[in-house]
Amino acid sequence: MQAKCERIRIVREYLGKIEDSQVRCVCFLLSKGRDDRSICRQMKIRKTQLAGIRKRISDELLEAGIVLRSSNNEQKEQK
Repeated sequence: MQAKCERIRIVREYLGKIEDSQVRCVCFLLSKGRDDRSICRQMKIRKTQLAGIRKRISDELLEAGIVLRSSNNEQKEQK
């Protein structure tokens, strides 16, 4: 399990290095709790474009060192 402060540090570093304005805008809107439909409407992009951007963000965060959280069921089984 990754410490919360470590996750925050990794995400902040990632956000600071984003050069693509679309990716930066999607990250911002996701952090504000916007749903996919709202993001597509505001940015005037298709769902497939948003899916590609989300995939890119996910891949880049994994490369940056984010460790995926396991589900609650897996955590309970480990105890």
